[in-house]
Amino acid sequence: MSRMLCLLHQALLLLQCFLSPRVEASIQSFEVSGKAPTPGAQRPVLVTSQHRTASTLLDAKFETNPLDGECDTRVSLGARPLEIIYDAVSLGDTFG
Repeated sequence: MSRMLCLLHQALLLLQCFLSPRVEASIQSFEVSGKAPTPGAQRPVLVTSQHRTASTLLDAKFETNPLDGECDTRVSLGARPLEIIYDAVSLGDTFG
């Protein structure tokens, strides 16, 4: 009887895997460049990711009916820092 309950439990867990969709997305790096001060000049970097390890810049996960049963829907976000640099030439032309 114990073996039967164990098999039934494993079957239910397997079924729950199919009934609990999970979506994951991640961004490894991010960079925004500004306007070159003169034609042919190098464009300034306005925003860049600051992580120096193998971890991702942004992790997003959405899950319905998680297997741990603690909730019906779970959303989790994880983010690493960005460096943002003010550049008057780029922002002046954009917003001025």
